[in-house]
Amino acid sequence: FVAHSTVDSVLDDGEKIQYARTQHITVRRPDGFDATVVGDTMNLHVVYDGKQLMLHNLNKPCYALMDAPPTIDATLDMLADEYGIVIPLADLEFSDPYRALTEHLQSDHDLDGGYVADTKCEHIVCRSDTVDWQIWIDSSNLPRKIVITYRNEPGEPQYTSELSDWNLSALPPADAFKIAPPANTPRQDLVKLPATQSSEPASKG
Repeated sequence: FVAHSTVDSVLDDGEKIQYARTQHITVRRPDGFDATVVGDTMNLHVVYDGKQLMLHNLNKPCYALMDAPPTIDATLDMLADEYGIVIPLADLEFSDPYRALTEHLQSDHDLDGGYVADTKCEHIVCRSDTVDWQIWIDSSNLPRKIVITYRNEPGEPQYTSELSDWNLSALPPADAFKIAPPANTPRQDLVKLPATQSSEPASKG
């Protein structure tokens, strides 16, 4: 699927600036994903083949390569728990996206319909311990839009993503998740979080 997203950045004086990015995501459950993120402040390629994970930052440029657990779920949780890194729209890459989205849910209700462009959807609003989030689901039961409000952060910034080009029967080629370190690019190891500082699970939106 493809996601067109905007992210708020709140300056010290409270002014908000909105940045955009586009994500192309291919998933092979349970042990492969490829995500390309291009935008105003991010130019990133992430690929996982069931054994290794590579993150290539094209803005610097540099890349990180590491051994990874044998499943997408465990790999995304490792990134969040040990390094504080959350891949955009990670919830939708888990083996059970519904469980990932609702794991920390405190309340939810249906607003009895809404639109994404000209597509009629179910519009559901939810609250967890740190964020408010909304999701629009079309008649094919596919998410078309997600909005996340980070209540505990200064200025309550929002993340908005419109989702399209879903292909649930895609058959990625054998080399779709091939780990290929970029030539003439320095390798940089990721820094783990301090032992006393842990991130929320990857499933937070």
